[in-house]
Amino acid sequence: VSLVCSAPVRRRREILDLLPAPERVIALLPEAELCFTVKAVGLESATWILEQATPEQVATAIDLDAWAEHALVAPKLDAWLDALAESGDEALLRSLGKVDSELLVLWLRARVAVFQKPNDDEGWSPPDGSRTLEGQFHFVPLRADDDAATILRFLQLLFHADYWTYFRLMLGVIHELPTE
Repeated sequence: VSLVCSAPVRRRREILDLLPAPERVIALLPEAELCFTVKAVGLESATWILEQATPEQVATAIDLDAWAEHALVAPKLDAWLDALAESGDEALLRSLGKVDSELLVLWLRARVAVFQKPNDDEGWSPPDGSRTLEGQFHFVPLRADDDAATILRFLQLLFHADYWTYFRLMLGVIHELPTE
């Protein structure tokens, strides 16, 4: 761990590649060092590191990088969550369990509009182009060029593995007040 942390960030991938059990070292890195290492490797290439990191490391790394003072930096959050979406289901679920749910609601709200089917659905039809996993919540990307693949992956995984988190996130996008 000290060898990795004392190395220049641009060399850390090489060091991790030389270790016989990099997963043991990755899990022991301080959260900030994990963040620096992942960014140096490149989020798009660091899925294997994120899979080995602890959920606390991942959540803290996202918090360290995706905020500038008191403002969320949406492109950075998108990049982290896109990288997480490339990891395996188990690693993704573990990490999502530690990422602040309010942060996930902010992320979803910035990317999709969510509509809940009313109890008396007479005359109600879901918005054109919307997707649904269970017939209750329908979502539509806010930008025409957004395929929402990462969002779909997250929601499908949560729907099947942790329905109540899925349910709370969808209701949060609809009903939570905007943050200041």
